[in-house]
Amino acid sequence: MTWKEDIREELIRYQEEKEQRQFRLHDFYDYSEQRLASKHPRNNHVRAKIRQVLQQLRDADEIKFVDDAGTYHANAVEDSDESQQQDTNKKSMEIGILEQMEDEFEDI
Repeated sequence: MTWKEDIREELIRYQEEKEQRQFRLHDFYDYSEQRLASKHPRNNHVRAKIRQVLQQLRDADEIKFVDDAGTYHANAVEDSDESQQQDTNKKSMEIGILEQMEDEFEDI
């Protein structure tokens, strides 16, 4: 799984367990950092990666940054199948383009 998929999964787990959509960054670290570190043992900067992916999810309108105290609100993380499908479609399209370029290169 990708970091984005793993963090989406952690957000869903957090929401279900805590029964709330709003969370603070430090609480999310406490909740998920150990699991994410074990899934990605070669990454020595797990907190930085969590922040990066949360920013990506914010930019994709999956979560909202609420305040300067590190509070977030999950918009539609439980509906992230659509976002995951979009990621998969984008990867498939990129692979198709690369394969097409390889074919064209072979013809030269």
